[in-house]
Amino acid sequence: MNRTCPISRRVALAITMLSLVAGAVARMPIGSNFWNISWHQWNDVFANGWNNVSGDNPWNPQFLTETDFYKVLRFMDWDEINNSTRVNFSERTLKSASSQNPVAYEWMIDLCNRNRADLWLCIPHQATLDYSLQLARLVKYGSNASGVSYTSAQADPDNPPLDAQLKVYVEYSNETWNGGFSQNPYCRTMGVALGLPGQNGQPVNEYYQGWAYHVYQGIRHFEQFESVFGANSTRVIKTLAGQAGNATVAEHHLYCLTNSLCNPNGVSVDAYAIAPYFGKDVDGNDADALDQLRDDITNVAQRCAAHAQLLEGSGIELICYEGGQHVTSGSYVVNQDPEMHSIYTDYLEAIDDYVSGAFAHYVHVGSAGLQHSWGAMEYTGQPVTNAPKYHALVDYYSSGIQIISNAVMQTLPVFKMTVHPGTNQTSALHPVSTTNLVDGSWTAVEHADNPYGAYTITNLSHSVSDEAGYTIYLKVEEDTELFGVAK
Repeated sequence: MNRTCPISRRVALAITMLSLVAGAVARMPIGSNFWNISWHQWNDVFANGWNNVSGDNPWNPQFLTETDFYKVLRFMDWDEINNSTRVNFSERTLKSASSQNPVAYEWMIDLCNRNRADLWLCIPHQATLDYSLQLARLVKYGSNASGVSYTSAQADPDNPPLDAQLKVYVEYSNETWNGGFSQNPYCRTMGVALGLPGQNGQPVNEYYQGWAYHVYQGIRHFEQFESVFGANSTRVIKTLAGQAGNATVAEHHLYCLTNSLCNPNGVSVDAYAIAPYFGKDVDGNDADALDQLRDDITNVAQRCAAHAQLLEGSGIELICYEGGQHVTSGSYVVNQDPEMHSIYTDYLEAIDDYVSGAFAHYVHVGSAGLQHSWGAMEYTGQPVTNAPKYHALVDYYSSGIQIISNAVMQTLPVFKMTVHPGTNQTSALHPVSTTNLVDGSWTAVEHADNPYGAYTITNLSHSVSDEAGYTIYLKVEEDTELFGVAK
């Protein structure tokens, strides 16, 4: 690795593919959900507020910094999926709208491209198949200024598509098993009307038939994405979702995948998602509330283990569409306690034994109250020392960064660099982004430009073109610069 900077100092590091793979640390990729954009401070996300969005870069720069480490972003609430009445693609919010609630798909894609994070989309439960077809085209090709999805690659799209190195998770609705949302009775009604398999494979028990419809309709939306990206494209993560506390839902979903009425074309599924929350029955006002939270981690890990066992040998990875603490009484009392850092660390370690794919925490930012404190941060710009859950997520992600080499040199600022795949040992790459990092940690802080000159990377042997690439980390500790890598 060569670096050129104003103080005329060059440091070279040769990295081979062998060194990248040999000591890799297996970790769940940490991602996040975003709360409904109108439920927290008006400028947490967009600098001028969600109802006054304009320009090419309307983001709050601190928000971009704080979300930079997430590897996948789930936009269920930004898209107001629960109880959605949307049917046609023309009913969606356009990027040109000044009020972004729901948020336009183009802005979701823009955020993922800026942060090099995979995109997780939920399809409204009443959406037509043309809706998902147009959405798939938007993700792959982008859209014009009027919001019409392109049907092929454009040299200069008005609204760019998702970066070709990033993936899209496709999920039908959200928690269709949950009777608290209108998508649940809708799925039950449709499952019964179609005569889908219910309990014991017979067309009986509307709840089982509702679970079957989740597979039935999910498969048909998956096929629309495959018609655009290609069958079994590694960029499309076809995702079914169940209930963490009821593995019977997953059992029936897996059965329905083999049923010719639900899945006539034998479409494969890549991921099965659950939401392994902990602490649902804990009262944050109790003197031993923190101990109760720790005790419940074991129960949640067992639920993950049960799902992992069901999926064993299926080729379907277990992922988390949501997760985190679920205290709904005296919530802020425990959520603001510094001990939540170690509790979250224990929680992530426990479920990581069974979750083989992404973990999307619920949520990134959200105010703390007596009945809910979902946010890892309470507001954009909150000091990390006052946000123990966010701090734990960052530390957990950082612990998966492998230190592969070090060099003694003058202390300099720290930079994160994302490297595209498809390179050979002789090529010199400019990083996708450079972000100044806080000394002594891997946490990103705002850094709009790189005043220390261009970075180039040499001797990086990595030629797998369908992977998202490696992120190279430089960390300064006194005189030593450490080089780390995370996939």
